[in-house]
Amino acid sequence: MPNGGRDDEEHREIADLMHRDKGRVEDIERLQAKFSDLILTLSERDDTIAAMMIELGEWQTKCADLRELNAALLEVRDRMTIEGAKVVHALDCSTQLIEALLAWMPEGLVLSPAVGSAKGAWSEAMKTIRR
Repeated sequence: MPNGGRDDEEHREIADLMHRDKGRVEDIERLQAKFSDLILTLSERDDTIAAMMIELGEWQTKCADLRELNAALLEVRDRMTIEGAKVVHALDCSTQLIEALLAWMPEGLVLSPAVGSAKGAWSEAMKTIRR
């Protein structure tokens, strides 16, 4: 031992450092593996979020379509209400005319079978409306 065991001591220090470095390398490799797993998980979540965003867009389109359909149905309903009111008004005017004509006819007047049948049908129809 020409240098008084100094080489052995240096060798031990180098061995200790290498051992510690080996542990650090293993720690770094474990952290890298965990980081890779985390990146994969985040990527999967990004894919899930992207798919959900696409689905949300589709639902928004469907909702917009339903709003348009609802508006069209409301327009049809309003037109039907207006047209129905016109029909009811015409029926009311016809009813008043028929009642006036019937009241004007002398009592005991013999009606033709067709007129009598029409009057009977009209009377029955009016009963169902007035219920």
